Amino acid sequence: MDGERSQPTPARHYFDCGGVILAVLDPTAGGLTPTPGAKSLYFAVRDLEAVHTRARGLKALAPYQVHGEPGGEVTKRPWGERSFYVVDPWGNDLCFVQEGTLYT
Repeated sequence: MDGERSQPTPARHYFDCGGVILAVLDPTAGGLTPTPGAKSLYFAVRDLEAVHTRARGLKALAPYQVHGEPGGEVTKRPWGERSFYVVDPWGNDLCFVQEGTLYT
């Protein structure tokens, strides 16, 4: 499986795994500084606002910034996705993306 290199960001390489897209990131290829630890797992959802309301009720909205915007708020990201981030009870970062805007 060859996958597809993201353009214009060469740091990302995407593999379509039949309903699941695996994104592999090499931060050094994009001139970025590597950071330790796992990154967000992304979920495409039909009703982003409903999922956001549920996450708010669970007090799970991410407290950090994503590209200068609040991660826990529904926002159109610079790469075109409408999304928001949460932190699950075990400290894992998750991202929920409006179906149809997922950057592939």
